[in-house]
Amino acid sequence: MLYDVIIVGGGQSALASAYYLRRTSLKYIILDANLNCGGSWDQNWDDLDLFSTAQHSSLPGWLMPKTKTEYPTKEEVIDYLCQYEKRYYFPIKRGIKITNIEKENEVFILKSVQGNFKSKVVIAATGTQSHPIIPEIKGRKHFKGKQLHSSQYRKAEDFISKLPWSIKSFGGANKKVLVVGEGNSGAQILAQLSKVAKTKWAVKNTPQFLPDDVDGKDLFDRASAKYKAKKQEKSFKPENYNIGSIVMVPQVKEARDRGVYTEFNRIKSITKTGVRWQNGETEDFNSEMI
Repeated sequence: MLYDVIIVGGGQSALASAYYLRRTSLKYIILDANLNCGGSWDQNWDDLDLFSTAQHSSLPGWLMPKTKTEYPTKEEVIDYLCQYEKRYYFPIKRGIKITNIEKENEVFILKSVQGNFKSKVVIAATGTQSHPIIPEIKGRKHFKGKQLHSSQYRKAEDFISKLPWSIKSFGGANKKVLVVGEGNSGAQILAQLSKVAKTKWAVKNTPQFLPDDVDGKDLFDRASAKYKAKKQEKSFKPENYNIGSIVMVPQVKEARDRGVYTEFNRIKSITKTGVRWQNGETEDFNSEMI
């Protein structure tokens, strides 16, 4: 069968594309590598908070239902995406991982273990979760302790319990965990880990915290305005924050009030047992979250 459009991926970008395709006469299908609905959201940590409100996190056609708190949780986002695809009866094949795409005679051939698919147009909506970006810090591969990327993190208790000693025997405060990264993910994970372990924060640039009354919507609005201005070759007045600025969701506010974010440092290199800071001093850690 030759499709007019094939969407690769099953998250919010894929569903938003499908919403508009269903309003046409085009023959289309969604191919999702995941076995369940919700895109890659189930691969995020359990206590993740979206940093834009439900009202401003909706897909076209149907607003996200009111959530228990101002900022939707991971589970609320997954539920919304699952209900959204059911609402519009999108044609979806799950468990289909596309391994290669070739083009022959103006037709795309999408290859998978289950067979090939053909389409005139392909929309790539696979996201970034399956291919995490890990900064190449000098010495990173020599670290002998536990080292995880944020995509592998689920919750603080599980993370700590996998350290060399029992949290029950030694107490979480005796474990030293380094969190690397000054964005929203780093700030939220640091907020959680700091409750059960001794933590340090490593950054490349000075973290930017938004005012309490500014959320993710403002970030996306500013990013869109900047893009449009650049496209139209118009001047753009920058703000003192950008798309990577930290949104003050409740758990981040709580951590701020505990003084979690007052200290941070820059890494020169990673050692077998920890890090060497830019000032030349070394410090040992049981685990590193990158």
